[in-house]
Amino acid sequence: MKKQNKYDALYQALDRQDEYTRYLKALTDLMDPEHDAIQTEERARIAGLSRYLHDRLEDANRQVYDCLRSPSEEGLAVLHKTQAELLARNSAH
Repeated sequence: MKKQNKYDALYQALDRQDEYTRYLKALTDLMDPEHDAIQTEERARIAGLSRYLHDRLEDANRQVYDCLRSPSEEGLAVLHKTQAELLARNSAH
């Protein structure tokens, strides 16, 4: 059961990485100078949210690292499969 919990934690951390990366990309797109309609106050809120998401992404990265510190061959196979699924899902968006 412990091994399953490790894989569950890995899946969750990889999902969070994916989610935070997509949010950060969307925020970066909003900060593009071409979006003149975004006011200074809104830009400050977006920058704050962006910093928060960067911190959460770093947390997710650490969790993935912790899950993989001593990976087995099975664990690496799960990681590669999960990454492939996330890439396929992102390319579909």
